[in-house]
Amino acid sequence: MQNRKPFRINRNILFALVFALLGCSLLILATAATPVASIEPEAGTLGSGATITNATSASSGKAIKFSAASTGQGGNKCADLTNLAFCDDFDTAANTAPDSTKWRILGGSSWGGQCFKNLRENLATDGQGNLKMTLLDKGTNQCTDSNGYPSNITSSGMDTQNKKYFRYGNFEIRAKFACAQSVWGAIWTSVGTGPVWPEGGEIDIYESFHNDGRIKNSIHAGNPHWTEGRYIDPGTRRFCEDFHTYGLIWRPGSIKYTLDGVVKNQYTTADAAGRPWPFDTYDQRLIIDLQYGGPGRPNAGTYDVSELPSSMLIDYVHIFN
Repeated sequence: MQNRKPFRINRNILFALVFALLGCSLLILATAATPVASIEPEAGTLGSGATITNATSASSGKAIKFSAASTGQGGNKCADLTNLAFCDDFDTAANTAPDSTKWRILGGSSWGGQCFKNLRENLATDGQGNLKMTLLDKGTNQCTDSNGYPSNITSSGMDTQNKKYFRYGNFEIRAKFACAQSVWGAIWTSVGTGPVWPEGGEIDIYESFHNDGRIKNSIHAGNPHWTEGRYIDPGTRRFCEDFHTYGLIWRPGSIKYTLDGVVKNQYTTADAAGRPWPFDTYDQRLIIDLQYGGPGRPNAGTYDVSELPSSMLIDYVHIFN
């Protein structure tokens, strides 16, 4: 039998292997021991079809973002999300009315200088995944508006009255404003099962007056009425030029407003300064509407109606527990 030389490992190679194994072990232990940044799931909970595309700590003011393969222009759909309190993606054929199990359509006079109508020309899906709210000049008197004036203008509004009420949650509404100078658009919550306005409270997720380039985040409460309002300036671009996600993070004693996942404004019980704070006591309904002029009909009769029709698009409403 042929003699074999004893097998020897080069000392340098041996040291290298030992250090490599030691380094891997330390890396695994460090990863397991590293605390994960506390991230409040401000945009809800992932479903089986969704993936996180961006997540940063809540301290930075940014929420968790989602996407899913089945989504359209505005991100993931109701089927891809969990922990939902309410959801509508408006993914129906063009010229379809809003889902009557989710929405009550407003009719008659309203808070502005137009008449709310339950007509497809004022309120219907566009077949591209959006709900389209449209201001129209009909040329003839349509009703007497809420301020007692005759109005030729029709528009639309809807709410969740007797369908769904809310107290707390994470609200996300992706929308594109109407660009007409005369518009008063709003996404807000108001009296649901509680006492009448303003005692039951109101949270304005956004209001846009006269398309002045800003949006307003407000709260209304109390009897007598008190209110606080703060603005978000878009900078060089108008909110009607593209879609944005308008959010509300409603917690006990705290109301935060987000724009595209970033917290912009906040109210707490400290802002009430001893006045009534109904937002921890009463449920509210969600309202989306597009009106002509502004509160109390200021300037509604002076706008150039040739700027109409003008539409606001709602891509989705996602509300998480």
